[in-house]
Amino acid sequence: MGYNSSLTNLLENPKKDQRHINSEDFAISLLKKYGDTLYLFLNFEGITDDQIIGELLCKIVEKSCLKINSPEAYKAKPAIFSSAFQILKNVHLQYRDTLHSKVSSPLIATNPYLHTLSSVSFEKRYAYILKIKDKLTYRELETVLNIHRAEISKLLTETREQIRLNLSAKNILPFSQRALLCSLTYQYLSPYLDNELNILHTIDIQEHIKNCENCLKILADHQYIEKQFESLPSVPGEKLISIYLLALNSKNETLESQTQQKTPNTYESEVNNENREIFYDGLLKKALQFLKSLLVNKKRRR
Repeated sequence: MGYNSSLTNLLENPKKDQRHINSEDFAISLLKKYGDTLYLFLNFEGITDDQIIGELLCKIVEKSCLKINSPEAYKAKPAIFSSAFQILKNVHLQYRDTLHSKVSSPLIATNPYLHTLSSVSFEKRYAYILKIKDKLTYRELETVLNIHRAEISKLLTETREQIRLNLSAKNILPFSQRALLCSLTYQYLSPYLDNELNILHTIDIQEHIKNCENCLKILADHQYIEKQFESLPSVPGEKLISIYLLALNSKNETLESQTQQKTPNTYESEVNNENREIFYDGLLKKALQFLKSLLVNKKRRR
């Protein structure tokens, strides 16, 4: 099915009177825009089988449409990534002790930056990828992760420093500084790098790094790391869409089959309901006749 470009604006700004969205075209537009990141998340959980990927994509898209159709009228980006976060977190908790030991994604294993990122926690990895790869604002991350802005800043800074120190040990960064950041730079690291810091604190950081070569080199390494994540090879959108459509068709066929199997039972239920109505109608008539006879006898006694 072709991509409907007229739905593009709804991805970022679904109007209130247009938010009842459940079309296949809209689902495809979601995958075309954000499917590459979803595919990366799935690979981090060791999920490389197309059938499982398709089934999870169906669940994520369905949940996303429910959020967009909800009274809160989520925008598409927070809707799909908050849905994916809830679903993949359950997958992570369910299979964390078995899945990683059985399946190793070539995409993760062969890239030193992704391989390093695989060592951080699920929440940290999720927040970092959304911030670096899809440029979510802190406000959007609050909606997706359901945590406060201060926690987002802390989460991103801890992730960034963990990744930097791991990569520095491999000597693949421009400066590979093994030292730690000064307390001031560490406190405001992520908001500063993400352009989420107020002007006064931004000036404080800039004044500090003029006189601190260590922090200046570390910041340069962080910027270099982010460039590597931004330039990761992408998965062809058509491949993800075909995986999704195949799973969706399979799901619809299963539902149709289940509906057909239930049809005889439904007929029997209707027959039983009809017999039950006849039975109760008979009881009611008998009760009315009994009351009528009581009234007649009462009149005769008078």
